[in-house]
Amino acid sequence: MYEQPWEGDQLTPEGLFLNVVEDERARSERYNHYFCVVLLRADKMEMGELLRNVRSHVRGSDIVGIMLPGGRYIRQRRASRPVHLPVDSAGLLGAVGVLLPETDGEGAKVALKRILSLLAAEQDVRVGYAVYPEDSTDASELLSLASA
Repeated sequence: MYEQPWEGDQLTPEGLFLNVVEDERARSERYNHYFCVVLLRADKMEMGELLRNVRSHVRGSDIVGIMLPGGRYIRQRRASRPVHLPVDSAGLLGAVGVLLPETDGEGAKVALKRILSLLAAEQDVRVGYAVYPEDSTDASELLSLASA
């Protein structure tokens, strides 16, 4: 079994990212709002660095964290101390998972363009996203579309 590199930082998964997406889907449905699910991956960048870069360029209301294999999720609080995780060349850490509440497709494109422009091109960051309700109204399908 592989040792969890984040244990020393006292980071523990808070549940499944799917549950976080489902909670936002229910809230958005109730208030008739959009939201965007984003997954970012980088093979050449330390995962903690990618997480910090993304966290520093989104709104305070946006939800940012690491989605682990199996869908477990560690949310990065804005006030949290820095997280140092290894480069994810083996694909063990999954992706940086972001929810952009009250963000439609055009807003998501603007936000992602801003985030990606601040990352160096050689870091080869891959991004996938899906928008509720434009792409789907099902949380599982939104996550699947963002993963594709």
